Amino acid sequence: MILITESLIQEEYEVVLRFCSTVYALKNWVHAPTGLVLHSSKTSWGLATTCGMVKINSLFVGSTAIIELRSTIRHELAHLAAGLKVNHNQYFKRVANAF
Repeated sequence: MILITESLIQEEYEVVLRFCSTVYALKNWVHAPTGLVLHSSKTSWGLATTCGMVKINSLFVGSTAIIELRSTIRHELAHLAAGLKVNHNQYFKRVANAF
C-alpha cells in the first residue's frame, strides 16, 4: 500500500498529462496546461482554471487513493482540453472518456 505524497501527485500529473497529450494534441486544447498545485476544499477533489492550472485537493496527501487521484487528474485535464465553459456536455464526456 503506497501513501500518496506531494511529489507522487506531481509525478502522476506528469504521467497522465503525457498520456492525454498523445490522445489529444496539446495545440488543440482550449486551455494549455500550466501546472499543478494543491488546494484545500470541502466540496471538490479537483479544479481546472482558465490559466491552465490543475488544482488537486490536499486531502489526497497521506491517503492510498491512487486510482481516485489519477481519475481526478484525468478529469481536470479533460476540462482544460474541452474548455471550461462546456461543463460536462457531450463533447467534454467524449474527451474525458478518451483520456
